[in-house]
Amino acid sequence: MRGRRRAFAAAGLVFAMGVGASVASAQSLSIGAGVSRGTLDEFTDADRHAGFGAGGWARLEGSRWSVEADASFGSVSRSEDAESGSGDESLTLTAGSVHARYAVWRTLSAEVGFRSRSLDPEFVLQDAASASVGLHYAADLTSLAEVWVRGAMLPWSSFSGGGEAGVGVAVGMGVRVGRSDGRLRGVMSYGFDRLDRTVRGVDVPVQAERFEVGVEYA
Repeated sequence: MRGRRRAFAAAGLVFAMGVGASVASAQSLSIGAGVSRGTLDEFTDADRHAGFGAGGWARLEGSRWSVEADASFGSVSRSEDAESGSGDESLTLTAGSVHARYAVWRTLSAEVGFRSRSLDPEFVLQDAASASVGLHYAADLTSLAEVWVRGAMLPWSSFSGGGEAGVGVAVGMGVRVGRSDGRLRGVMSYGFDRLDRTVRGVDVPVQAERFEVGVEYA
């Protein structure tokens, strides 16, 4: 719960700062919303929850830097092929993240971030929070399309049910397609993260996937 509050407080602060900065200067602010399909695995692939959600994001960009915050809400339930756990109860998923980037070479940027997700009812699956350090690369395919890829290490993490994890991994990719003036764009993205959690010497890994389709206005 504390991780979720910190994530959303940070996301709200970044959004407010972005709006104020974009009004006061020539920086670029983009706002988007979309729907998503995601999975959460814990222990093994057999213990898989999947569902749909919706969310939004805001991104503030300068000449060499950018800050992006997002929040999403959804519902997940146990997949039909799951073999263990507590039945087919539907869980409410709430997630948020904040990432800051600085260009180190052309469109290659260093990135740091914080993310958090929580589920209700609690303790059916793990609430998790993590910090990330990595790289983000973007490139124009044509005047109408841009692709991006990112990879990050997760050197710190926290779980509602206790335990600890070594360095996790997070990867993602996406594409933005829109009009030549760049004001309205369609967005598709995919993200995956894994934390190799252990509790009293027992391996209980946690991993998540998310595919999102949405619209962005700059």
